[in-house]
Amino acid sequence: MALTEPDEVGALESGPTGPDPGARPVGPDAPDDEEGNAAAEAAATGDAAGRSPTLLPARMLNEFVYCPRLFFLEHVQAEFAHSEDTLAGRLVHRRVDREQGGLPPAEELEPGDSVAAPGVLLSSERLGLVARIDLLEGDGDEVRPVDYKKGAPGRDGPWEPDRVQLCAQGLILENNGYRCSSGVIYYATTRQRFVVPFDATLRQRVVEVAEEARKVAAQALPPPPLIDSPKCPRCSLVGICLPDEINLLRGAALTEVRRLVPARDDAGPVYVLEQGTTVGKRGQRLALRRPDGSEEAVRLLDTSHVCLFGNAQVSAQAVRALAEREIPIFHTARTLGCAPRATPSARSSRATPRRS
Repeated sequence: MALTEPDEVGALESGPTGPDPGARPVGPDAPDDEEGNAAAEAAATGDAAGRSPTLLPARMLNEFVYCPRLFFLEHVQAEFAHSEDTLAGRLVHRRVDREQGGLPPAEELEPGDSVAAPGVLLSSERLGLVARIDLLEGDGDEVRPVDYKKGAPGRDGPWEPDRVQLCAQGLILENNGYRCSSGVIYYATTRQRFVVPFDATLRQRVVEVAEEARKVAAQALPPPPLIDSPKCPRCSLVGICLPDEINLLRGAALTEVRRLVPARDDAGPVYVLEQGTTVGKRGQRLALRRPDGSEEAVRLLDTSHVCLFGNAQVSAQAVRALAEREIPIFHTARTLGCAPRATPSARSSRATPRRS
């Protein structure tokens, strides 16, 4: 079994060559896009809640390098919230999360054998780690893990958290008797494969991160939030972590309060109640033409959605303009209690219902 996407392989030099994770773009590869893998790894330890398990999921090493506080909230306090990034990451992993077929024992692999096993779950008591490997490829007596990522790589290749997680999978394979000297990270956004060699520097980094993560997990309180980090605004746990609020209470100097949620949308609905009304488009406005020939205009910028009641029509041009702006259209039967008229609201020039 081979990856269906084009193989665009780039070899990384030995040692940690990725950029500082603080400069990591927000969004392309949200740190919790593999919550299904993390849950499976935690369940394999015998502690589904993720509280102080004997085995530490390799996915949590990724979280710890990315943000120690995120690691604590997810791994120790079992907090999780979905976002657009996590849901998109679930789609990327839908083909490889299911275990299909078995992985032959290491002693049975011979030169010339080909291995392709998705969704492999392995652990190492000596390392104290467990990992769900997205795809395990092998030629001959050597195997290499393939880790799928939703986002895009950094300017210098895979991010450090991703390389640490992948190397942890390689060390687990070695502790189960397999030969493993490198792995592959596949970024779905750019459709690129990167070969990551497991050199001595990266192996030592994995051991150090695992030790630090266990110490943090044993603490009673989570680590402090990152300060003014670009990782925070699109993190799925930002509403639980509250980085700026916590840092403000801790006395940290903040230059400004960051907007973590969109500003209030001043757009409102357009209700078309008068029977026989036609909704068209004129420039950047919706033109509502009544049966008596009178018209009313509503700016598309001020429109959140359009509701038509009974015998009302929308032109193809208006439908296209609304669809391009992702403005929904609702067409329903007439509702009792509302006069069949369209009148401007007091707040803005949009058509709203008036009680009879």
